[in-house]
Parts: sequence; C-alpha cells; structure tokens
Amino acid sequence: MSGWNEEGWTMRYSLYVETDLSLRRVLEMVLRGAGMEGAAVIERDRGCGVEIPEFDIWVSSASDHEQNQGRESCGIEPTVTVDFWVGNRLDGVTSFLRMLGGALALVDDFGCDCVLIVNDTVSFCVVGGGVVLNSEAGIMDEGRLAGIRRAYTVKKFEVL
Repeated sequence: MSGWNEEGWTMRYSLYVETDLSLRRVLEMVLRGAGMEGAAVIERDRGCGVEIPEFDIWVSSASDHEQNQGRESCGIEPTVTVDFWVGNRLDGVTSFLRMLGGALALVDDFGCDCVLIVNDTVSFCVVGGGVVLNSEAGIMDEGRLAGIRRAYTVKKFEVL
C-alpha cells in the first residue's frame, strides 16, 4: 500500500522489532495482538502482510536505516519491520490500540523489544517488557491510555 489510495490518505507507522522469529510468525503474533486473527495473509518477495479496509500490516526485514533508528531511539537492534498503514477514516484510538496490542503480543510471548516510529518520532517503545510512551507524540489522550492494560511510563523522546 502507498500513502494515497481511493479511500483517502493513509499514515505509515513502523514497528521495529528485535527478534529471531520468522517474518510470518511476527505477522501472526501482531495480528493476534491486534485482534485481527484470520485475516488473509499475502506473501510477497520481501515479506508478508494483510490488507483490510483502513488498516494494512506488512512485515519485512529491517533495513540499515531502520536498524539505525532502533538503536538511536531505544537502544534496540531491530531485525524486522512491521509497517502499519492506517486509513484516514479509522479513529486514532483504535489504530493506536491495535498497534500497541500487536507489539505487546510479541513482547509477552517472545520477550521481543520494539519501538513504534512515525515521521521520525517515537510513539512508544517496549524494552525489557517495560512500556514507555512518548509524551510529545500526541498519544496521551484518555482513550488511548485507558486501553493500555499494563504499567507504563511516560517520557519525552527526541526527534530522530
């Protein structure tokens, strides 16, 4: 999916994951955590993903740039990138909770560390099981915070 489609503008969020899991397994765990199990998986040369209205997920190997952003932002060594393409008609709370749910599924089941980045800004990271939210990323509203069912801390991350 690209930044524009017939339904309107979409935003790309990238979850960088430090893991030894296969791309397909990462996708399966993210789908489970996002409440999207059963979505039809599409296999491509560089990875795999799902396309559903307003919320696509694509998993691929992390590029050098993505690895650098993982190190700079949270000190992790990402090997996998999960790209979330969010349509403009999906509310921000739903999309945020799907992305966080997918990340926490990986963390809880496999101990993976990860960071969610949009426009060179960290939205949240999970390192050693601890969730850290960026106070400057526009995610600090009541709906998003109410959906986080575990302890978290808040800090300001620098723009990458």
